[in-house]
This record gives sequence, C-alpha cells and structure tokens, in this order.
Amino acid sequence: MSKSPRDDLPRGLSHNPFAVLRADGKPAPSVKPEKTAATTDQPPASTTNQVVVRREKKGRGGKTVTRVSGLELNAKDLTSLARDLKQGLGCGASVDGEDILLQGALTDRAAAWLMKHRGVRVTIGN
Repeated sequence: MSKSPRDDLPRGLSHNPFAVLRADGKPAPSVKPEKTAATTDQPPASTTNQVVVRREKKGRGGKTVTRVSGLELNAKDLTSLARDLKQGLGCGASVDGEDILLQGALTDRAAAWLMKHRGVRVTIGN
C-alpha cells in the first residue's frame, strides 16, 4: 500500500493566520461598541405606550375586523376596554390574547375614540 500525500501533513493548524496582525505578539485590544444617542435615549419598545390599530381580513371568511394591539393591560382591564369600545363605536368586540378585535373596518373611528377617551398615542396600520 502506498502512502498518500496527505499523510505527510501535520494534523490541525500548523500556524496562526492572525499572528501577522500583531507582530509584537501582544493580544489585540478589545473593542467595546460605542453607545449611540439612539440606543441610550430611546426607551425599549416594550415600554412605549403606543397602540396600533389595523384592519385584518385574512382567515376570517371574508369578514373584516379591526385589531387593537399594544395595550399593556391585564385581562380584566382589557375586557372592560373592549366593552367600552363596543358601546362607544356601536359594534361587536372581543378580546383575543392581548389584543381587542372589533367587528368591521373601524380603524379611523377606533383611533379617534382611543385618543379622546384614553389619551394614548395611536398608530393606524393598513
């Protein structure tokens, strides 16, 4: 059996390819990322009290609903807000997880109602 040319090569790395980057042999200085104004001044996205109101139709048999999300409320407060929205807008409403579903395409009316009665910042989706 003849010897393969690869049998003569050493196993593993025979040299450090990064050794030439620091010729003096000292370890490379560690670089810490700088804090920018955008990362320090802005609160995390989860603590911003921004409510998103968007219209959805997919997966509902052609029916249109308005989803109100971003409300940081417990289940009891969400249920009472859904009841208030139902009475204020004259539509059906239900709670779906942490969101409120309103029956119909009511994005503009729901946003105006939330700004007027709750005083929250509202973003209208699609």
